[in-house]
Amino acid sequence: MRRKGGSAGNENQFVDIWRRFKRNKAAVVGLVVFMFIVLMALSADLFFNYEEDVIKQNAMERFQGPSAEHLLGTDQYGRDMLARIVYGARMSLLISLSVTVLGTIPGLVIGFVAGYFGGKLDSVLMRICDMFMAIPALLMAITIVAALGPSVTNLIIALSISGVPSTARFTRSMVLRLRGEEFIESARAVGTGDLRIMYKHIFPNIVSLTIVNATLSLGSMILASAGLSFIGLGVQPPTPEWGTMLSNARNYFTDHPALLLLPGAAILITVLSVNLFGDGLRDALDPKMK
Repeated sequence: MRRKGGSAGNENQFVDIWRRFKRNKAAVVGLVVFMFIVLMALSADLFFNYEEDVIKQNAMERFQGPSAEHLLGTDQYGRDMLARIVYGARMSLLISLSVTVLGTIPGLVIGFVAGYFGGKLDSVLMRICDMFMAIPALLMAITIVAALGPSVTNLIIALSISGVPSTARFTRSMVLRLRGEEFIESARAVGTGDLRIMYKHIFPNIVSLTIVNATLSLGSMILASAGLSFIGLGVQPPTPEWGTMLSNARNYFTDHPALLLLPGAAILITVLSVNLFGDGLRDALDPKMK
């Protein structure tokens, strides 16, 4: 019976969250657009041949305009622009999602430990975070990638490291707020262990805001990965990635602006949709923050 009641309670809570989320039309549009981009990226192989449309150069088809064969035209090497943008979405989303996850989990653990146990451990961990945060995140990522060498793996490592301190401080602030609540004191009074309190009482109360924070940081990671690829420290040609496409097209902007505008528009639409979705999710999960 308890299990059934608990399931019904979770279902009702989900329905309430979805009802609040649906009221925000901009957030719904953002979710739909972002899911469309994700689906296109995942199903790219169904529509395009990677070797023929994305990688292979064809000098006879350079700078073609939109046509039935190439809906968005071709680039300076005769490659299909639509195919490269779709595969570029796959690469950009892979990097940004990986960075968000790898930056959130260590930051969550560090912030949890620092906020809950406090004392000298808190001071040491936060001073380390302060040292990292004293350096702009993008500059730190540039330094790390320059030291390790430009590659997708090193780009993910660099951006993940740069994102840990802010997540740790965000988590710590939430844990500090909850640590002094009466229900936590009551759990301690009846002999509940620290690990159980952290897992059963504190984590469920911060998981929603952690998800929102990770969602909102996803857009920043898309911009950061594109920025590093633009200056040659991220994804290397001929692999399609929006930042790399922008970098390769900048010399042709005067005569062929579409080469620059199309990947730029892809970045703009994706980041905007993620931010709209994240804002709506934040308001739906915690209406008091609106």
